[in-house]
Amino acid sequence: MTEKKRVRYYEEYVTVAVTALPPGWRVAIRCTDNSIFEQPCPALLLQELRATVQYWDDVSGAAPRRRTATYPCLEPYDTRVVPALYDLTDGRMEDPDACGGVLGLLAPGQEIPEWMEERSDA
Repeated sequence: MTEKKRVRYYEEYVTVAVTALPPGWRVAIRCTDNSIFEQPCPALLLQELRATVQYWDDVSGAAPRRRTATYPCLEPYDTRVVPALYDLTDGRMEDPDACGGVLGLLAPGQEIPEWMEERSDA
């Protein structure tokens, strides 16, 4: 029997549509030091949840091994709309899941709302 340790889950979203935003829209991101970083937001991504992946360390043998199990979702898929982020190293758009701490979208000229400025650990 497999003994599972440190079981974790990951949701696999697939981008199915991209809607460009006019210049001036930004994403507010909370950094690990609790400061807020603003980054231009070029687009909104429509995504579908296609699978949930479970992964764990199998410790039943002589040496631990990483195991995974993928559970495909059925249609109609759950959807979400998320802001696209620039990968500042090569200029391509990426999913916000690659960067933790996304607080929200800011319209052109909009100041950072007070609720975003509140510390997450307060």
